[in-house]
Amino acid sequence: MRSWRMLLALAAAVAQVGHPLETRGEDVRRWRDLNEGRIREIAAMLSAAPRGLGPPIADREVWATVATNRGLAGIVREAERVMAMPMPPWDDELYLDYSRTGRRRPGEQMIAARHRRLAPLVWAEAVEARGRFVEAIAATLREYVREPTWTLPAHDASLRSFRGDAYNVDLAAATTAFEVGQALWMLGERLDPVVRSEVTAAIERRVFEPFRTTLRTGRGLTWVHA
Repeated sequence: MRSWRMLLALAAAVAQVGHPLETRGEDVRRWRDLNEGRIREIAAMLSAAPRGLGPPIADREVWATVATNRGLAGIVREAERVMAMPMPPWDDELYLDYSRTGRRRPGEQMIAARHRRLAPLVWAEAVEARGRFVEAIAATLREYVREPTWTLPAHDASLRSFRGDAYNVDLAAATTAFEVGQALWMLGERLDPVVRSEVTAAIERRVFEPFRTTLRTGRGLTWVHA
């Protein structure tokens, strides 16, 4: 748990500098000299356990109020539509198209079609709390875990992330990690513990581990933007 707290503190310290994290050249030195006192100060502000944004599904009093928001009027219908449709398949050839032709759209559209499913399912389940969408959420999360990488093809020209040799934490990978982590926070024990474990391991392997490596060594494929 302490490593999780310190990682967030390190990230906050990096953001305070206000520049992307460079992993090449002389700028690497600044990331090796992060102020330890500031890191401890930020770590002390963090909760003892991981948290997400907003209330978890178990807080039904809050969610009863949230459900009346007109902006969520169509979320259950959208989740029903998503649940009725099969998950768009992952296609290696579409991902590899960028490395062969330089075209971004084929691979990015394939990934976007898959990754836009999770949010409406999670929100609808949080609004209803009837268990209707839990199975579809678990299946979607497992599909994400099975993907070779969460990094966009244009940010994986070497295909090291695609091959699983060294994951590149671009904005897409970081966003995916946040969204699946938020799903774990919101749904809590309603998700199968095995699914939770698989998702947590994937976040650790694809985002936290390479991020820590870059912060500690100045080497790696991590992009951080404040």
